[in-house]
Amino acid sequence: MSITPLWRQPSWKALDQHHSEIGTIRLREPFAQDPGRGERMCAKAAGLLIRRYRALKHQGRAKGLAVP
Repeated sequence: MSITPLWRQPSWKALDQHHSEIGTIRLREPFAQDPGRGERMCAKAAGLLIRRYRALKHQGRAKGLAVP
């Protein structure tokens, strides 16, 4: 059985494409443009702050990327 190298996987190619599109953007820029972004991606429950990464998927931010 042969194993396909990681960089040949479709998910890696999608990640590479995504990086070429946004690779120069600093993380603070999207938050500065959208002040409510952090609040939409987090939830508080029982005194814990939970980051909701699935929010990216539903906002269409991760086009072609597998966001668990």
